[in-house]
Amino acid sequence: MMFPKMMKKLMIFASLLVSFSACDQDRARLQVPEELGADADEYLVPAVGGQASISVYTNMPGGARLLQDVPWARLLNGSFSADAVLTVDLAANTGPRRRVSLLIETAARQDTVYVKQEGAYEEYLTLGSTGVVAYNAAGDTKVPLQTNVEKSKISLSKVYLDKDADDWIQAIGIEGAQLVLSTSDNPSETDVRKAVVVLSYRDGWDESLEASLRVTQANANNVVGTRLTFAQMQEMATAEPTMITDDYTLEGYVISDRDGGNAGENPQSTSTTVDYSGTVRTAYLESTDGSLGVMLEFGKEEDNILRYNSRAQLNLKDASLVRYSHPDRLVLRGMTASNILTDEDVDASLIPVKRKRISQLTDADVYTRVTLIDCEFPIRKGSLTPVNEGYAPYYNSNRISKFPTLLRDVTGSSLYLYTNIGAEWRRTGVRIGYGSGSVTGVLVHEKYRSFIDADAEDEDDCGNIGDYQIRPQALTDIVFADNFHDGFSEMICEWRYVPTGNADGSWDATYGSGTMDHSYHGTTNSVYHTHVWPVYDFSYLGPINPDSESNEHGFGIILEDGTDYAADYTPIDRGRMAANNTYALAWMREYWWDKTLGIPQFWLVHFSTKGITTNVLSMQFSVLNASQEGLSPNQWVAQWSTSAGSAAIWTDIAEYSVPDVVLWNVTQPWQCAGFKPIDVRLPLEMLDKDDVYIRLMPRNRKGSTPQGYLDTEYDNGTAGSSSKANSAMNYFAIRYNK
Repeated sequence: MMFPKMMKKLMIFASLLVSFSACDQDRARLQVPEELGADADEYLVPAVGGQASISVYTNMPGGARLLQDVPWARLLNGSFSADAVLTVDLAANTGPRRRVSLLIETAARQDTVYVKQEGAYEEYLTLGSTGVVAYNAAGDTKVPLQTNVEKSKISLSKVYLDKDADDWIQAIGIEGAQLVLSTSDNPSETDVRKAVVVLSYRDGWDESLEASLRVTQANANNVVGTRLTFAQMQEMATAEPTMITDDYTLEGYVISDRDGGNAGENPQSTSTTVDYSGTVRTAYLESTDGSLGVMLEFGKEEDNILRYNSRAQLNLKDASLVRYSHPDRLVLRGMTASNILTDEDVDASLIPVKRKRISQLTDADVYTRVTLIDCEFPIRKGSLTPVNEGYAPYYNSNRISKFPTLLRDVTGSSLYLYTNIGAEWRRTGVRIGYGSGSVTGVLVHEKYRSFIDADAEDEDDCGNIGDYQIRPQALTDIVFADNFHDGFSEMICEWRYVPTGNADGSWDATYGSGTMDHSYHGTTNSVYHTHVWPVYDFSYLGPINPDSESNEHGFGIILEDGTDYAADYTPIDRGRMAANNTYALAWMREYWWDKTLGIPQFWLVHFSTKGITTNVLSMQFSVLNASQEGLSPNQWVAQWSTSAGSAAIWTDIAEYSVPDVVLWNVTQPWQCAGFKPIDVRLPLEMLDKDDVYIRLMPRNRKGSTPQGYLDTEYDNGTAGSSSKANSAMNYFAIRYNK
């Protein structure tokens, strides 16, 4: 078949000669231009063999021939008088990929095309380490080599990194499954020597396979630096960044995957600019005993050559060390590839992994590998990143860097799991299990201003959503039972939007028993219920594809009878459902403050806890201010009571903030591209009651200026009484431990 490249332009060469005869000066003779060309430069044939058809465009006779005499390729027709189709027949290939050149020519013109054939296997060339230390008088230095390429075809070269360096690498060779270096001793008692050894091979398609090895030679005292423990590094670090000027070495395990997309944060410098190289430039190194960790920040993507699940030795000279507090953690900045001395493959099972519950985490766990046990995702819908993809790279936009997913455990503690927008496994259509299990990842501390903005006077400190978050390195790091009943939780009531609305405006629970509605107090302090409106959210499991016209994976809403709710509904653009009564995934109400009485309106949930005993009772809900035109309230409070009438006594449970929906024309730092999930531990006094009421309502009328204002600030407006003060909720549940 034709190789998928742009059509090659016809090579048209024209020579015009006009002459006039003495007897007929009114007639000119025009020579016909000669043309020759093929319809492509390259053609591809599968490994099983087959034919390549090459369309030749010409107005002159000519021929073709293979430039290599190989037994596996045969030209079936080698001549032509005008436009023609040439056929090259290739036998089955049991080896690596290969190609043959076909020369097409006329009396005056030539063209060369290539017929490529896929191989029965892929060739590879890798080293067991990206760096090695050579010691004096210690014999040859050896590094494991993995390759299926003929050794004689591999080129070996070296480049010295030191100015005016001696030729101290005397020989480079391959012996069995090892790269072997012979070196002369280093005469300097202070300086180490550095070089790079490169292994390269041109394959059958004339493409290069390469593996490089950074070689550091110890000084005359066989020292490459003063060994530093993680605890010693912690003691020498201060709150002010300090440049390391001595040759300190640090050894540990690399617990982050630079190619997995979730190794570190992607900085968002402006509201429309995200540096997606952040995850590649970030690595996490854990001490060999697993007790402490450090975050490494490389200046360039190509500097981070550390490999996942390897044991690395670093030289810290010229790096900047800083120690942060709340939580206590270490960061090494300004790292380059020259700081990496060794990076050797190890059995991943040898790397320490802490197994803890969320409540057992301490600051010493930050930047180490942790398995959080007895966990669950309590929001039973959506993907790891249920966001408006119109603000993400799929739609050529750069306004989202990551998203936090709520995670809780059997003790009633919770934290957020971070997934970068650039992680390819974040929204593939796979539904994470709703039972309990474990999550393994790197424990981190990172801000998320879109969830909470007003937690600090200094704007740079806004966005503190907890001391700890976790970053899994792959989807396989999340291991949950598929069925909710295979877990530690049971639910009293749960609401996931399905058409269960009643005539009085209330909504029946989709699991368990209870009702929910939007309410307000009248002039006699009685409670009035009003209708809410359906609105979209972004729970589609994916994959997100701007060109997709089908829904294959649904929204992760598995009803109790096994129905995959709305699985055949085609989402509108950006992975969301339309806002209509048949298919919508959230509830929304416009009014949140009674202008006459000067009191807030609220979500009201009614259920019973009669006969229930447990040590953990909790509430989960997911909210977003959905208005793009008006001011919605940002600051809210959750309260509970045993009645909802005029004599009700309400007790505060928790205060929380509701983020504003993200806006396209003026995207602000506190605006959110998805619903914010919240976990609240409930008082056990609520148990064994016939009637329990929970209300979620604005704590005050503070809100942010609506769309279109460049100078807006968070919480600088008055919200709540406008018909456009929309606030929405897309999930609510009351859980308890079995």
